[in-house]
Amino acid sequence: MPGRKKDISYFDIIMRKRSCFFISFFIILIISLSLNATLDTLFAEYIHMVPDEKAEFLLNRGIGYFNLNDYQKALEYLKTAQNKYNQTGNKEGISKCLNNLGNVYNNLGQYEKALEYHLRSLDIEQEIQNKNGITRSLNNIGNVYQNTGDLERALEFYLKSLELTYETNDKSAIAKSLNNVGNIHLSQGDFDSALEYYTRSLKIKQSIQDKFGIANSYNNIGIAYQGLHQPARALEYYQKSLQLVKEVYDNHGIATALYHSGILYFELQDLKKALSTLQEALQYAEQINDRNIMMSCYRTIAEIFSQKKDYHKAYEFYKLYAQTKDELISEESSKAIIEMRVKYETESKEREIELLKQNVALKAVESRRQTLFMIIITIGFVFFAIIAFFVYNQLRLKAYSNKIIAEQNEKLKKAYKKVEELASIDSLTGLSNRRDILKKIRHEANRFDRNKKPFALIMGDIDDFKSVNDTYGHEAGDTVLQAIADFIKTNIRKQDTVGRWGGEEFLILLPDTGLKGAKFIAEKLREGIFSYKIQYSNYDLNVTITFGVSVYKQLRDINECIKEADQALYLGKIRKKNCVISSDELK
Repeated sequence: MPGRKKDISYFDIIMRKRSCFFISFFIILIISLSLNATLDTLFAEYIHMVPDEKAEFLLNRGIGYFNLNDYQKALEYLKTAQNKYNQTGNKEGISKCLNNLGNVYNNLGQYEKALEYHLRSLDIEQEIQNKNGITRSLNNIGNVYQNTGDLERALEFYLKSLELTYETNDKSAIAKSLNNVGNIHLSQGDFDSALEYYTRSLKIKQSIQDKFGIANSYNNIGIAYQGLHQPARALEYYQKSLQLVKEVYDNHGIATALYHSGILYFELQDLKKALSTLQEALQYAEQINDRNIMMSCYRTIAEIFSQKKDYHKAYEFYKLYAQTKDELISEESSKAIIEMRVKYETESKEREIELLKQNVALKAVESRRQTLFMIIITIGFVFFAIIAFFVYNQLRLKAYSNKIIAEQNEKLKKAYKKVEELASIDSLTGLSNRRDILKKIRHEANRFDRNKKPFALIMGDIDDFKSVNDTYGHEAGDTVLQAIADFIKTNIRKQDTVGRWGGEEFLILLPDTGLKGAKFIAEKLREGIFSYKIQYSNYDLNVTITFGVSVYKQLRDINECIKEADQALYLGKIRKKNCVISSDELK
């Protein structure tokens, strides 16, 4: 699992200040953040600050809100800090503000704005010849391209950053850039290149005795060897990583190393070692509440018990996996809603500022009109000519104002339409998302209340999907999801709807359909996917899918019907996979 970036804490920032005054200042800042103190209160206590100190205060407050995921306030403080630095002409400070604004917009998913701010920051750093700042900007631009899925452009900027870090001789930055380049190669499925860069990063981390970094590199190298189908070498590095993270009491690192070791044992069909290792990984993951690792452990442990024909335990762990996955999806949905709200509020603020500017301009025109009107009273011989001019000018301004209002209304309509589309479509597959398919199922349940016509649900889950990601990379996994989504959509009826339920799961709604008809459609889809070849790079990928079928034929909670389809699906997973199981087989 590629390493995570380690954020600079407030304590690290405080220790870099040279005077006791600023140490006290940042302690008060942290307390104020926790109590949500207002900026005016803090300014009252530090009214004697010089302009650059005030700008730095605003900058660090913005960074603090960014670390607290309060992006709206982070934007407000960072933009105010930028204005302060603009007034003092402090280019280094301006660049820092632009860089952090880019990071905020990157986290909000507004990648065009993020790229704009990082490029402006890069221009300033190049102008003042600050090599450390240039490498930071290049890395951040690479991060934006990586988030948009443009791995080639991301790699280009990471390599530029790497080249420059060698000139600065900052070993920690060099190791970080090497690791970033390795991550891109790993995502592209180029395991040989990933291994090369991870190994170079490891040597530098060893030279500066960065134990956390060394452990992370060991783990990344293990993943690369696993991708190269060299299990012995992969296991060797996982064990090295495990030994080191235990020395530094890094529970997340321990859970990660154990998880990858367990997956490797499972691939080697050493079920006993795989089970004990994954259970140990699960214990550490539960301690730190890392639900991504917990979910992955639950699923693999369920598959192990299924192979051991202990179907009772397999079913119990599948239920834990499904429960954890639903919790994560719910969390991600909540975060997405919050981020969408923040985006909307940010854009609303920007529109308000623009309208205020226009109002100020209109008021200035009005003031000039009144002044000229007084001149008209004084200068009688131009009275009628001036009156005619102002009547014309007023009509022109009114027409211009009406045009602005119409344009703003049109932009708002387009924005609302776009938000509505985003709220109902899964961005990767183009299918209905979880929210939209639930809405359609509720509508069908209301129809049943009126006409008593049953409808069916088919829950499908791609078999062994994780092995596609592990073997060929996440881009291959995305290609498989898109191909399966297109296949299902093409091979169902016009009145039917398919949605992405989450991860590699799909939910199909079949109006006016009984159990027999639903099983027929599911079996037809299963056979088609079984013989379907998916093109990725130079590979022909074959996957299978397991379906669970249920029917809504009496008034009840739709969640019960969905749950029946889900339980039938998991029964199929336990039995043999690549099959169709209906809810009547659960009894």
